[in-house]
Amino acid sequence: PEAPGLAQIVMLDNDGMLGVGALWGKVAVYAGPLSDEVKGRTLDKSGLSLNPAGAALVGGRLLMVDAAGRAQALRVGADGLPQGEAAAVSFQAASPVKTWTSLALKDAATLLAGTDAGVIEFTAAGADWKETRRWSSWGTDQFGGPVWISADAGRLWVSDSERHRVLCFELASG
Repeated sequence: PEAPGLAQIVMLDNDGMLGVGALWGKVAVYAGPLSDEVKGRTLDKSGLSLNPAGAALVGGRLLMVDAAGRAQALRVGADGLPQGEAAAVSFQAASPVKTWTSLALKDAATLLAGTDAGVIEFTAAGADWKETRRWSSWGTDQFGGPVWISADAGRLWVSDSERHRVLCFELASG
């Protein structure tokens, strides 16, 4: 892909991957099995932003957010290929967020966002997402600036680059 590169990569149930980036100045979806070459396919009329920062697959929809908090959802098939055009989505945060970095799925109805304010938990509110919880510390130890997150196998990984560490939390218990 061209600059700025791929947004956060999403793993598919079939051991494939899905990412959004730019190719020849157009939005492109990169999808395919990890055992073979992953190819980019340009989308002329997708309505997608060229600069998503974070992404998560939620119920057959690729949910993406850019650094400013503008979010979009695109329905995708099991193979990761787009099925239709992107639609706007909103994150209803309880207080302002300056920088959005990444998304992770906690469970089918709960989405987590890595931000400059720490980790924010959202629940579905129709097609949009409403904040239900926010944390920016581990015990009495505060996170640094923006954090990046990823979830896998029941764990949430938090990259706290300002503090030079990666933290791991159980998703079920926090």
